[in-house]
Amino acid sequence: EILKDEGFNASEVEQILDSLEKSSGKRFFSSRYQVVKDRKYLIVSPIETSQQEEKKIDKIEDLETLGFKVEKFPISVVPDFTLNSEILHVDVEKLVFPLVLRYWQEGDRFCPFGMRGSKKLSDFFIDQKVNLLEKKNVQVLCSADKIVWLVGLRADDRFKIDHQTENYYKIQYYGSI
Repeated sequence: EILKDEGFNASEVEQILDSLEKSSGKRFFSSRYQVVKDRKYLIVSPIETSQQEEKKIDKIEDLETLGFKVEKFPISVVPDFTLNSEILHVDVEKLVFPLVLRYWQEGDRFCPFGMRGSKKLSDFFIDQKVNLLEKKNVQVLCSADKIVWLVGLRADDRFKIDHQTENYYKIQYYGSI
């Protein structure tokens, strides 16, 4: 009865019920809504039409028009490295412009901060228990085709501040992109 109002018919509801004992990730669609079988829940959400195009960032200040706050500091101002996934501290010299802000894509890889080696984003999402709907909205900030930051989730280790850093950016994500 609940799903009837979202445009699902009896046959589709039966398929959804049959999926409850199976693995997560299965999706079902009506004309306006989707149901995603997550680990513990059924998630009902409107069907979104399309994701935005990638955005080219020619200079660091351009990020501020996209929901970010950017500050530049000399290394003499020690960053607060409190674990906060909505703040990125990145070595100025390691960024190559133009940067690109885009949605993640299947096959993307990065080097999660604090880890050695690379990891597929899809595997990272599984490890972090990011559900299908959240995963679809994850954006990445890229420099020279390398992921710098999974926005709001994790920085890439290759762009971290190190003993050679002279200046760094503190980039904070505030809004929806």
